[in-house]
Amino acid sequence: MIRDIGDSQLEDLLTLESKTIAFGFYLRQACNDGRITQTLLEKYGEMEKYVRLVNKYGKEVYEQKKRDGTLPKEEQSSMKQETISRVVNGIQRPSFQQVSIWIFVIKRHYTSEDVRLMFDNKGLSIPNFTEEMEEKLWISSGYLSPNMVRKAIHDNGMDLVSYPNCVKYINRQELPSERRGEKIQSKKRRDPDTEPLINTRALMAAQDSLKIC
Repeated sequence: MIRDIGDSQLEDLLTLESKTIAFGFYLRQACNDGRITQTLLEKYGEMEKYVRLVNKYGKEVYEQKKRDGTLPKEEQSSMKQETISRVVNGIQRPSFQQVSIWIFVIKRHYTSEDVRLMFDNKGLSIPNFTEEMEEKLWISSGYLSPNMVRKAIHDNGMDLVSYPNCVKYINRQELPSERRGEKIQSKKRRDPDTEPLINTRALMAAQDSLKIC
């Protein structure tokens, strides 16, 4: 089970640097409790990344983009053991793709009947991968999970059907202005179709600060 970082560290965890350290802390615990080595996490991650990108582009297009170096930057995140080590030790902030894939494959490992049978045969026990564990990994990463965004939008009575760009950016976890490194400075520049997501993020930020520890 993932153990909490002390309450005294709550204020520090609200900074980006400390969230990077916190995610590494929780990622290490999740892997240790599930007997997932960094080498195994690399293997899991590489396979899942390949599946996702092939499903998105098709095998031939994906392979061509990979050879040409034309994959979008956010889809080039490394799953290598060396990168995992830097993230686990709080040296490198993970990308959204890395967080999404690592949480997915760790959860799949914990819930795999084959893995549980292997643990049973060795007289070991593996904890359940709870929603609380998943939430702590997401929150400490500094990103919002798609489910957290959907819930916040639903709880505030927002109609996603009326805001197609919100649906588009939920999984990307970024708005167009954020990709350009710009700050939205006035209502005039804001995209009315993504405004609900901006407001939702403010709500989620406030909720996150109460849930980190």
